[in-house]
Amino acid sequence: MGDQRFVVQGQWPRVVEPGNLDLGQRPSVKNPDGGTSSVYSMSINVDGKEYLIPRVSEDGRLLTEDEAVNMFYKTRNHLGVFSSPDSATDYAKALHEQQASYSEVPEMLRYLLGNGV
Repeated sequence: MGDQRFVVQGQWPRVVEPGNLDLGQRPSVKNPDGGTSSVYSMSINVDGKEYLIPRVSEDGRLLTEDEAVNMFYKTRNHLGVFSSPDSATDYAKALHEQQASYSEVPEMLRYLLGNGV
């Protein structure tokens, strides 16, 4: 289903259109719990299609919902277009899990290198 830099791995039959943002190049924002987010998102309905849009700006700021919607209309950047809100939510959960698994790798390497392994 298109360029793998822009989609979650696996089969997503209810994807109307893959995202147009490179998932490997997303900026990240620090969360209050100490973690980071690069694909924090929300969905909006535009002309009967559900767009998954980022709430992390290109300069690494966490956007309000209104700011995210305004940014979408300005740039048309999205993480995918779906046939329903449930499809967008399922994809957003999988996207979060995929990106979280990638961020664990550097932490493991730092641990291993720091402990002389």
